[in-house]
Order: sequence, then structure tokens, then C-alpha cells
Amino acid sequence: MAFPTEGTRNPCVPMIRFSSLLSSYDSKKKVFRSAGSNYANHIFDEGALVFSEPLYLDLLEIQLNQGEQRYDHLKVLSLEYCSKKIIKAASLFNTGLSKSRESDLDSAKKCFCKALDQLNDFNTSCLEYIPPVTIYLLTSIAKLNLGHLEFQQLNFGKSCHFYHQSLDHLKSLRNDLDTGSIQSEMHEEALFYSSYIMAACLNCIGIAVLKKEITDQGEEYNLLIQAKAKACLKYLQASITLYEECSRYHNNLGDSLTFNANMATAFNNLGRVYYIMDDFEQSLESYTVCLNLRLLSLPANHLDISIAHFNMGQALQALRQEGDKEEVLDHYQTFLAIAVPILGYADVNVVKAVVVVTDIYTFLGRFVEAESILQEYLSSSSITSYEALKSKVILLTTLSTVYASQQKLRDSLDTLLQAQDLILNMPEDDFLVRFYIANSSNIAILTRNGNYEQANGRRIMLAQLCVDKNMYPLHAAAA
Repeated sequence: MAFPTEGTRNPCVPMIRFSSLLSSYDSKKKVFRSAGSNYANHIFDEGALVFSEPLYLDLLEIQLNQGEQRYDHLKVLSLEYCSKKIIKAASLFNTGLSKSRESDLDSAKKCFCKALDQLNDFNTSCLEYIPPVTIYLLTSIAKLNLGHLEFQQLNFGKSCHFYHQSLDHLKSLRNDLDTGSIQSEMHEEALFYSSYIMAACLNCIGIAVLKKEITDQGEEYNLLIQAKAKACLKYLQASITLYEECSRYHNNLGDSLTFNANMATAFNNLGRVYYIMDDFEQSLESYTVCLNLRLLSLPANHLDISIAHFNMGQALQALRQEGDKEEVLDHYQTFLAIAVPILGYADVNVVKAVVVVTDIYTFLGRFVEAESILQEYLSSSSITSYEALKSKVILLTTLSTVYASQQKLRDSLDTLLQAQDLILNMPEDDFLVRFYIANSSNIAILTRNGNYEQANGRRIMLAQLCVDKNMYPLHAAAA
């Protein structure tokens, strides 16, 4: 059983944008500029570049709101020191994000580690000018980003470490706010942002723990992965509870579009976990909520909309309700209509969807449509590259099955031979499996066609392959 799709980007990385407090940004900046401090000007000019960036808290938004009350007490020397620190941290954040977008993940990690050093270097006297809530939140965001970067490098254990650090830091902030150890004129906003980031951390921990188990166990669907999925539920459910807590604030404080998109990601991940646990009804329910939230926050042709349709189709398919065939077909066709212009014909999830659509057409006896969609994808120029060999082999073997379903055995065999020729050029691991599967299908067709001698010759060849390459599990499954 295949796992639900994650899409083309990390599904558990929320795009955190906190630009909603900037409605009075210009007027607040003028207050500080009236001080005649170049460093104050530099902070806010630097900040203006920062506000448009995703994945981390705007560096000075809380300071902006507290600045007018604090201005009379600013000392130029201390302000200069704080300004340099915060400007340096801002620069490192931006560089880290740029490196991440360029897929230079190691350099991005170094930038965020250095930004943490800058934030950790604020002494007590600086907190007169940089509110402690700001430092708490920025530190948590930096650690969250480090977790994301480790996740992208498939270091799921390390990513969990940073996510937990960020979560613990936020719990300390919440405790200090609750006990009054930290006084903030933006108490409500601080609660919102801390809940928001905590929800992201819990969401990410749940998926990272599960991904680590899948990596350790292999992609094979088994009871160990199911058990770990059940353990992950508590993180994801806690994440959604926090998002719901945030909903009390976000209409006034946050970017509602981004909020809906982030909450949709949490429901998407919850749907994935339920799917792995074979609870397909709960999975479908979670994916439905995910789709509805994404439709509120994203354009209709956004890739994440298509991913939600893909996952809903997969959950419906797993429920095995015959009456749902047309609905499953509709979800996969919607996915293809949106995803193909973005991902191309050879993308693994696109190919999966084409195979499912073809299988449904074949089941419904709509063979012309089944052949048509496969020929359309096989004729695409993007499917001819070396990197797309695996996709083309899958499409060819599927077309062979469609021909066989119509008793077009000659066409079926010719198509399989095309696939076999391509398989010879594949890397060994993929080659062995695909070669075995293609020849097994070949044997079946030859037998049905009365070519018993050729079929037996291929059986002997495959048996020897099993001996040479230790492929008995595959052989047993095929038998």
C-alpha cells in the first residue's frame, strides 16, 4: 500500500507570515526617526526588508508596538549596541532563508546558528530596548527553521531535537507570561504567536517521528510503522488544538489566509497518519477539512489544492466502496489538471494518478479513455529523458495491462517488450525489481497465448535471478 503523497515540498513546514501588525508601521517608524539616531533608522529600514519573508517572526514587530512608550528612555550607546545585534540577526535570518531557497541547506543552517548566537548574546541591560518576548520568539523561530533544514536533509532525529528545543523555549515563555515574570504590553499577541509556533512544532515533531520510522523500516507498509503512526497522533492532535486556540486571535492579529493554509497542513498530516493506521474514514474526513481550508486561502490552481484532491482520492479508493469510483476519478483528474502544468508528466505522483485513473477506466470498461490518457502521457517530450525512465516503464506496463484486459495479447506483449528494453538502462536496484515484474507479466501473457516454451524459458531465467540477487521475497509474492 502506498503512502499518501506529501507533495513537492515539505508538508509539515508552515509558511509563517506575521505581517499583519504593520498597518501603522510607517507612523511608528517616523517616531523613531525623529530621535535622529541613524541606528534606529537602520533597524527599521532593515526590518522593512524582513517583513516580507516567510518562515520566521518579523524581527521587530513587538518592539514597534512598544517603541513609542520606550523612546524617552533610550540611550544612544545602548541603542547602538542593540541595533547592531538585531541588524546582524536580521541579516543572518535573511541570508539563511535565501540559502534555503537555493537548496544550500548547510550554509542556511550556519546562518541560523549564527543568528542564534546573536540572540543569545543579548544581556540584561539590552532588554530595556529589546523586549524579552521578542528574543523568546525569535530564538524559537530560529530553532524551528533549523529543524526544517534538518528535515529537508532527511535527518529526522536531528530535526526532532530542534523542534523540541523550540517547543520547550515557547513553553518557558508561556509560563513566564502566565506567572507575570515577563510583563508585556502585547500579552494577547504574544500568546497568539507562541501558540502558533508551538502548533507548528508539534505538527513537525509528529511527522518527523513518523518519517524516521518509515526511513528506518523502509517504505514497506508494516505494523511497526502503524504503531508509530498511532504514537504520532498525540502530537498532531495537540497541534490542531493549538491552531484552534489561535483562531480566537487570528482574525484581529494574524494573516487569516496564511493561518488557514498552516492549519490545512496540520489536517493534511493528520489525514496521512490516519491513512497509515488504516482508518480511512478519519483520513478522508481530515483531508476534506484540509481541502476546504486550502480553498479559503489559496488560488484554485495552487499545487497544494491538487495534493489535497490526490489524498482524498487515495483515501476514497482505500475505502473500497464501488459507488465511489466516479468520485475517486474526479479527485485524481482534478489533481492531474492542476499538477501536470507545474510538475510535468514524469513526476512520480502524476504517474501514480495516471495509473489509478487508467485502472478505474479499465474497471468501468472505458478502454478507449484508458488507452488515450496513457498514450498522451507517453508521447510527452518530458517522459523521454533518462530521469523519466522509471515513469515511462510504469506507464508502458500499465498500458500492457489495458491491452491484456481487452484480449489484445499481441499489443500487450509488444508494449511489455518496450518496457523491458527501457529497464535494461535503469540503475540496478530499480532494474532488478522492474525487470522481474515485467518478465512475470510477460510469462503470464505468453502462457495465455499458448507460447509455453518461451514462458518456461523466462521462468527458469527469473528463478536464476532470484538465486543470484537474493530476490526470494519478490519471487514468493509473485507466486
